[in-house]
Amino acid sequence: MPLSLIKKYFITPILIDSGYNVFNTLAYAILAILILYCAYKLFLKLNIKVDIKLFYATLPFIIFGSIMRAFVDHGYFQMTPVRKFLLISPGIWLVSVFLFFVAFGIGYWSYKKYKLDIWKIVGLIGSILLIFSIGLVASKLAFNQLYGAAVILAAFIGLCIAIYLAGIYGKIQAFTDKVGFAAIACQLWDGVNTSTILSFYGGTEKHFVPRWLIENYGPWSFLLAKLALILPAIYLLYKYVEDKALRNTFLIGIAILGLGEGMRNFLSLILA
Repeated sequence: MPLSLIKKYFITPILIDSGYNVFNTLAYAILAILILYCAYKLFLKLNIKVDIKLFYATLPFIIFGSIMRAFVDHGYFQMTPVRKFLLISPGIWLVSVFLFFVAFGIGYWSYKKYKLDIWKIVGLIGSILLIFSIGLVASKLAFNQLYGAAVILAAFIGLCIAIYLAGIYGKIQAFTDKVGFAAIACQLWDGVNTSTILSFYGGTEKHFVPRWLIENYGPWSFLLAKLALILPAIYLLYKYVEDKALRNTFLIGIAILGLGEGMRNFLSLILA
């Protein structure tokens, strides 16, 4: 790809925070798949079980990325070109992934040398990072949109309960297994946040496909589209992917993507 196109479709959208286009969306999606597959191969080689504990260990790093991105939204940092590449998507998520794997390296070393639980060490390191990041701007925090936050939480909890009960009564493992349910819940978190915030407070969606959907069918079409896509997708993963480690790796990836975007929107709302 010529340098002029790279600048147009990749560099400039980050510098001006204009969102996503077809080219950078496809590139970032391919990059995410490669990272997940490499993580799967690494865990396989090290004989590390891929289960819900891995997801729990990633939570502080996801929230860290979401918090830093929300702080950028509210102008808490004086931005430079370098900071834009590090703190605006996809840079902030690549930074979070890098920090997670640094913590994983420390956790694995602790396990081999002292027989400590890998994921507890990773989660502890992530929690320290999270506390530090909050401390950077603690004096600037404000919570003024609690009504909208309450609506989001109520809608999210209600949908999660409904889907989990449907999984129980329908005997659908994909909807009740811990990792599968985490993937569904995190994607719902993104859908509920986006639909509620756009419906109550306005704004624009930066991903081009959801933006088209919302502009033509309204904010709640985004949540409905999420449900229509994510439920069958996760059901099919459980039905056709027999390698549990591979399946769980990609389910956790789906969960991370949903939780990261949803948490960024939620934090941007309550900090307004």
